[in-house]
Amino acid sequence: MAKQWTKDEKIEILNFRENHTTNETIEKYDVSESTLKRWNRELKHNPDNLEWGRGLQLKVKRKKSFKLVEPTDEEISKMSRTDLEEWLRFHIALKKHLAKTIKDKFFAIHEMSTDYTVDFLCRKFKVTRQGYYLWLKNGKPIYKNYNQDLASLILDTYLKFKCVYGYKMICLLLNKYKKLSLKPWVVYRYMRILNIKAIRKHKKPKYDKSGDLRHPNLLKRNFKATQLNEKWVSDITYIRTKDGMRYLSIVRDLYNGEIINWKISNRPDNNLSHSNLKNAWIIAGRPKGVIVHSDQGSNYTSSEWVEICNALEIKISMSRRGNSPDNGACESWFGTLKNECIYTYKIAQLSDRNIYEIINNYIDFYNYIRPIRNQIKTPFEIRTGSIQI
Repeated sequence: MAKQWTKDEKIEILNFRENHTTNETIEKYDVSESTLKRWNRELKHNPDNLEWGRGLQLKVKRKKSFKLVEPTDEEISKMSRTDLEEWLRFHIALKKHLAKTIKDKFFAIHEMSTDYTVDFLCRKFKVTRQGYYLWLKNGKPIYKNYNQDLASLILDTYLKFKCVYGYKMICLLLNKYKKLSLKPWVVYRYMRILNIKAIRKHKKPKYDKSGDLRHPNLLKRNFKATQLNEKWVSDITYIRTKDGMRYLSIVRDLYNGEIINWKISNRPDNNLSHSNLKNAWIIAGRPKGVIVHSDQGSNYTSSEWVEICNALEIKISMSRRGNSPDNGACESWFGTLKNECIYTYKIAQLSDRNIYEIINNYIDFYNYIRPIRNQIKTPFEIRTGSIQI
């Protein structure tokens, strides 16, 4: 067993080394050169590490390895509890990865290399170390035809839209504006390799709504329309700013998902939603027989709302009380707005001076640039394509 040098003895040896050669120090004290270097590092870093049991050598995590041959029942019975637990932990890790292809094996080795030596894992998975290190050098591609230019394009698009889009929307954007023909699963694999994903949505706080009048639910969660100005949805949402709470009201056409009109105010009063509906009706060309669906908020259950809809020849539809999915087409759009736009700002960055411009820019982007999911067209392109000229 190697001699256990005390702290004072180590300092004495290092002082001797300063006035003599390393070979003379090794010959006199029978200590290796690597030990002298380690003691010198410990002395510069923290002299207390020279105490027995506190050296840097003990703080290095040693990676483990086992016999490649499965142990026999007799060998298992002779194992200590620690060795048996370690062997079982290793087999659980192997089962977790279920590596089949060579790339799967490389990924498994990469994940397990923090606890086990690369040489042992390569022999266990029956792959070469040269192949594994070459795979690391190439950026850990999950398949052979890894395109670095495409990976950069996906990453740039992801960052350009403030990390709010997942692989499906990024695939739509690249196919539409870069004239590519990507599949969603291809973009998904690249995003997985790049270790990027859409940021999570904020949870919406619950609040109570009440009103006086009730109307039947004509939509019954059928949010598909066959033509323009057949079904509209409307609702109000809140937006926190440093100047206080602001309220946004929209009218959305279910045929193409376009926001026909929107208004923002510092009060969620009747004038907000009522003027929003009137302006939308004028912009849409004063259509007749439109179904306008909303929740049971006080703005929509008032007598003024009924009078306006009757004057404009609009049919009223209303969600059941406490059933927000009945107005899901509007609720989901508010979630999209907040996730892709509002939540990319801090509350201190939003104020009365810029909130109007921020929302206006996003709605223009949504109506004219952003393709609808599961389609390649924007709401504007769908609307103009449906007009008979």
